[in-house]
Amino acid sequence: MDLEAVATELYGLAPADFTHTRDTRASEAKSAGDRELARAIGKLRRPSVSAWLANVLVRERRDQVQRMLDLGAAIRQAQAQLSKDKLQKLQKERRPAIAALLDDAAHLARERGESISGAVARELEATLEAALLDPEAATALKAGVLTIGLHYAGLGWSGATDGPSLSAGTSERETMVDPAEKTGLSLPPADDARLGAAEAQREVEAHLAEAEREADESERRVEEAARDRDVWRRKVADLEQQLASAQEEAKKAEQRFADADEVLALAEQRLRTVQARLVEENSGLSG
Repeated sequence: MDLEAVATELYGLAPADFTHTRDTRASEAKSAGDRELARAIGKLRRPSVSAWLANVLVRERRDQVQRMLDLGAAIRQAQAQLSKDKLQKLQKERRPAIAALLDDAAHLARERGESISGAVARELEATLEAALLDPEAATALKAGVLTIGLHYAGLGWSGATDGPSLSAGTSERETMVDPAEKTGLSLPPADDARLGAAEAQREVEAHLAEAEREADESERRVEEAARDRDVWRRKVADLEQQLASAQEEAKKAEQRFADADEVLALAEQRLRTVQARLVEENSGLSG
């Protein structure tokens, strides 16, 4: 067992299964004597639903994800070459590529008994958009260990992953220079306006998602505590029943002892009577 293998497993799981499996793997590492690995596993954060879906896409639709990322690389190359016609043609492919992956994500979620809310769909779309537009965001997506969504707003991407570094460039980064700024060629104004307007909403949604994760974790702990409480209550009830039964058996034993003691006393009395009669008879025979 190593951190990379555990992270690969965990970030492919549904968020609801993440915490229990993570704690189990941490316990296994601790039992195996690897406390450092156990601590590292314990620090892995549960992914948001959108981050989980992105991780699932990387695992289940790797070829489609790679085609989207290749499209992003081609767009950046066209920007660098100042090829306006080529850039416009490639930009037309951008939305359909992302839309197709969003449809795949919805299908994969349904297969796993999950549904995608509008907020989750928007967060996943932002993640795919960031990965298409930014090479480092693409590397983070391909690692398959995202914990929250990636965002791109014309000044690079922001996001987070607490998984192990599976390849170069997967560490968290706040901002980077936009390739369009280097070339002087901007993204289409409509896209810039849309991404800029959506950024504030996405930040709010990210905070809400984090609050929901914390609430879910607190609820899970409350449920575990309630289960533990119920287990101990049952144990106490069983012990009380056993004590009552033992006390009843003790009373019966005391009664049996008293009866036996009475029988013994009567037997001893009869024995003394018989002994006295024998003494009298022996005395009469002697006279």
